[in-house]
Amino acid sequence: MKQLISKLQALAEPSQLSAETLIFAQKALTKFGIAAMPKDFIELLHHINTLSLEGRHLFGVKPEPLNFMDIVNVNVFQKLASAADNIILGDNEFDFLIYNQSRQSYLIVDKSDNKVLEEYSDLPSAIYNILKI
Repeated sequence: MKQLISKLQALAEPSQLSAETLIFAQKALTKFGIAAMPKDFIELLHHINTLSLEGRHLFGVKPEPLNFMDIVNVNVFQKLASAADNIILGDNEFDFLIYNQSRQSYLIVDKSDNKVLEEYSDLPSAIYNILKI
C-alpha cells in the first residue's frame, strides 16, 4: 500500500482531508443507502483525496454541489441496483472500480452491462487495474 500511495502522490495534487469532512461523507452515503467506504480506501484518501488521469479517476471527498469527483455525488448519481452492498470508488472510460462489502473484495465492473470483469482482495491491485498505471 505504501508503494501505491507514493506513486499516486507523485501524480496527484496535494490535498488535506479533515476528519469532519470524511464523517460527513460517510453519513451522506448511509443516508442515501450506499455502502460505506472500506478502511483501506479511507487510508488512501488521507494521502490522495481524488485523482484524475486522462479519463481515469479515483473519487474522494469533495462536498461541493455537482462535483463529479465527489464519491457521494458519483454514487448518488449512478445509484447501483445493489448500492447498499456496493460503493463506486473510481472509474475509467469503460469500467467502474467497486467495493463489495459482502464479498469484501474490489470489483472491476463493465459500465455497459454491469458484468464483473476482475475481482481483487486488495485495493492496490484494483487501483493499478482501473487507472492503468
